[in-house]
Amino acid sequence: MLNLKVSARWKKDDGQFVELDQRMLNTLKTIDSEGSISLACKALGISYRTLWSQIQQYNLMLGEELVATHGRAGACLTRFGHKLIWMVEQGNVRVAPDLGTVGEQLNAEWLDVDQNKPWISLALSDDLVLQNLFQNTALYKKLQLSLRWSGSIAALSALHRGEVRVAGCHLPVGLEEHSHVHHIMRRWLRGSNLSVIELFERDIGWMSRPATKPPTLEDVAQRRALLVNRNSASSTHHQLDALITKACLKAEDLPGFFHEENSHLAVACTIAAGHGDLGLGIRAAADHYGLQFRAVSKERYFLVLHNSDLQYPALDILLPWLRSGSVGTRQECGRLQSIEPGKNTGTGIVSQRNSGELTPFWCVKTSAAQQNYANNCIINSKSFCHPCSKSGKFIPDCFSSQIDFRKRTSGNCWQSTLACPLRKAPYHHQH
Repeated sequence: MLNLKVSARWKKDDGQFVELDQRMLNTLKTIDSEGSISLACKALGISYRTLWSQIQQYNLMLGEELVATHGRAGACLTRFGHKLIWMVEQGNVRVAPDLGTVGEQLNAEWLDVDQNKPWISLALSDDLVLQNLFQNTALYKKLQLSLRWSGSIAALSALHRGEVRVAGCHLPVGLEEHSHVHHIMRRWLRGSNLSVIELFERDIGWMSRPATKPPTLEDVAQRRALLVNRNSASSTHHQLDALITKACLKAEDLPGFFHEENSHLAVACTIAAGHGDLGLGIRAAADHYGLQFRAVSKERYFLVLHNSDLQYPALDILLPWLRSGSVGTRQECGRLQSIEPGKNTGTGIVSQRNSGELTPFWCVKTSAAQQNYANNCIINSKSFCHPCSKSGKFIPDCFSSQIDFRKRTSGNCWQSTLACPLRKAPYHHQH
């Protein structure tokens, strides 16, 4: 299969091009992280003389000094050297989702498809756990997979347009749920013809460079820090909106709010490069670049598909594979929570439910304060009927503190039936 990668070149003032190969970039990154030529030699497994000779060669090729030495104080990259490695890194991270999609399209167009191997298309988030889960050699031997990497809203939009059969999305869970996020996502999870497959939980929080006093939204509002945002086709973008509103701030007044990146890794890379100070993202992205991470909430990641596709041949292979012990015991990737088996079941990580107006995991807690509301809901092991305004408006945002994931019971397939006359067609978000 074709695997596309980015190749970088530097154009000098005289018009000549210099190839920025991976060895050069790895050498500069090692010197930057170790802070010493001698320590970098040990890390790279080469002699001091060899490394110094390489540095001089790079300086001559580019016509610029890349490394500055300070005697016993060690060594560091020059301003030009720092720019060089981070320009290449940011370029790789920003084009990676689109490059992966193009590669999958070319493979589908040009390679001979095994007629005995079912095919399925998925739109998933840029999560290292998901990449390791679905870019799996054992799975490729059983299925023809077409993967694209995008935010939750973009993935659900592709599902409703019929471009993919499975879309991945995520929502905050527990006490940290934000009504604004759910209000946005409910538009894409309408209809009684959707099913979901629960995968795993992960941490989402603030990412920043290591510091004794990490920056906050208040620091951004006072222009002491710069924010980095996700694009509007991602659920994380709207979760950041909710946090800004909760802090009684205005998004348009925050420096960097309109600086949008297309993935969690791109946000983390921008902060590590020094072009931003604070961003919302997953723990794996922060760990990848050595950033400080402060958890804000847990969120649950799941797959969404149409009920009509449940009998699709590829799902007869994919679902049992997700339930298999090899997936359930997969080790953690990037310090995210590993894909864990369903609680109180022996069926693995997969739990199928039909979605109605709301995401199918949601149920109303029967606390005393909400007893009247709960009395109007039918909640048992087979159905969940939710009343809402007869005027056809969205369900009130009181869900922000009263919604929780319902525990599964062995052998039950949860179904959601909506007892209200709301629009049945999927809502297509306009940008």
